[in-house]
Amino acid sequence: MSADTPENKAFSEAWHALIKDDKRVTNDPMEAHYIGYKKWVNAVTAAGTTEVDAVSAAKTRAVVVAEHDMEFIRRLNCRVMVLHEGAVLAEASLDHVTVDPQVIAAYLGRG
Repeated sequence: MSADTPENKAFSEAWHALIKDDKRVTNDPMEAHYIGYKKWVNAVTAAGTTEVDAVSAAKTRAVVVAEHDMEFIRRLNCRVMVLHEGAVLAEASLDHVTVDPQVIAAYLGRG
């Protein structure tokens, strides 16, 4: 949860009741936050410190793109993380994720 408030607690409880899964997070804004936080943790780990300049130097860039146009994604030529209902389905190159059975079932509609 981004802030420990009664409003956020009520929202999370309502969301989990709606989707009937207390381990899932909400859609894109929460997923984007998770990705950004994961990238920061990785940069701190790589730097071996929380010192701002060292973390900044160790940090890789991340861009969150919600897109199903595979040719557009291919032109970005980057690592892809596929999210579905708050869970990471696959994380690899586009060539790898587009043949992943879970990704195909959730997004690509071919088998």
